[in-house]
Amino acid sequence: MRLNRRRGHFAGLALLGAWVVALAASGAWAQQEESALQAVRIPGGQAWGGGNSGWEAALRDTPAFRFQDSARFTFLTTRNAGYPRVESDRLVLIPENRANAAGAVFLNEPVRPPFAVQFQFSTFNRGGGGPWAVGDGVVLMFGRRVPSRRETLPTGGTRGFNNDGVGFGVHLPLYGNERGVLLTDGSGRSLASRPNPAVYTGGEWATLRVEVERDGIRVFLNGEQQIDWRGPVQLSSDRLALSAATGAAGALHAVRDLRLTFQPRQAPPSPPPGPPPGPPPGPPQRGELLINGGFEQPSLPRGNYRSLPSLPGWNRTVGRSIELQNRVAGNPASGDQYIELDGDDNTGIFQEVSTRPGTEYELRLAFSARPGTDVSDNALDVVWNGRVLTQLQASGQGLSDTAWTYAIFRVRAEGPSSRLELRDVGSSNGSGTYVDDVSLRQVTDSRR
Repeated sequence: MRLNRRRGHFAGLALLGAWVVALAASGAWAQQEESALQAVRIPGGQAWGGGNSGWEAALRDTPAFRFQDSARFTFLTTRNAGYPRVESDRLVLIPENRANAAGAVFLNEPVRPPFAVQFQFSTFNRGGGGPWAVGDGVVLMFGRRVPSRRETLPTGGTRGFNNDGVGFGVHLPLYGNERGVLLTDGSGRSLASRPNPAVYTGGEWATLRVEVERDGIRVFLNGEQQIDWRGPVQLSSDRLALSAATGAAGALHAVRDLRLTFQPRQAPPSPPPGPPPGPPPGPPQRGELLINGGFEQPSLPRGNYRSLPSLPGWNRTVGRSIELQNRVAGNPASGDQYIELDGDDNTGIFQEVSTRPGTEYELRLAFSARPGTDVSDNALDVVWNGRVLTQLQASGQGLSDTAWTYAIFRVRAEGPSSRLELRDVGSSNGSGTYVDDVSLRQVTDSRR
């Protein structure tokens, strides 16, 4: 069975801090060549690392810009009528299937190092994602001069970046053998590059973070460092912008969640030297720690559902009821049953678990949109001890069955009891946000 990565299965999927793999609706793992079956990791939350620099921490606490605040931005376009365009929480720089076009947005505020900038981007071509079918990519540029509103952006392979000798550009080329991450100076001269096919996202969202110091530039894609260039960052101008362009090959280019900070968060001081703390008492915890993580109790007849005030192991935080289903509108990820967290209205559930302080655990869950529903109907916050690890989103448009996605986190216990909460944060309309196969297991004994 081939992993189905059509946009219908993944449109709008957005994660922060999770490994994610697709699961077929039947519940069996989809098999494919190892090189093609890849997890997606996006920074934020306690999930398998992804970097924890002071810049990353500061960006998490920085609110995103609102592209609707038009006074803060200058929009430029070339053969791209009606765009860039704000659509809900995203800015579409170039729509799908528009060739030889360019669009850019400049921040009308000075930006000088040191600083860090982060945004999410999405690229998509309905005709296919091959390197010779999709063009041409996105650029984050900084140290640029103040643009004229009548300025013409170059199209094609420069991705809207005028090679005028000013500033720097972090390029995400889509076309041909260039596909990957590229750092250039203002004249377009390559300073560093790294091939990476993940810059074509197929309609999903990826995260780019750029940390600019006075003596170097670091670039991260989905939490993984791509470029660490060392050299003087001397800027004669101070404008920051995002641009995109296409040549003969087209693609949708969209961005969202743009954040900028000028001060990294200071790391906490190191503890004084000395022997490590003693191990907590008791043997390692073995096996599954959650009760009824597969929602198989109480058992319902096939094709039935019930709205219940609680389930074995699970209680509500918000909402009128927990809707339990047995293959009502889609197949489960495992077993026979799953829950819908918007059966009546937005619902949150939680489970308190006995844990050992300082011990790490693997948290895993399966998430799917309800078939036929919009992405706004299917949004799930995963919360560990009061902290949101990630928000999962997916669209069920065009689906005739569930399309399960597993998110896997590494979390740490801070006390003898830990609380896992799952809460629907989409539209509260009685439809959407499926959850199944929730698991928590100890993976690291803190005595080691």
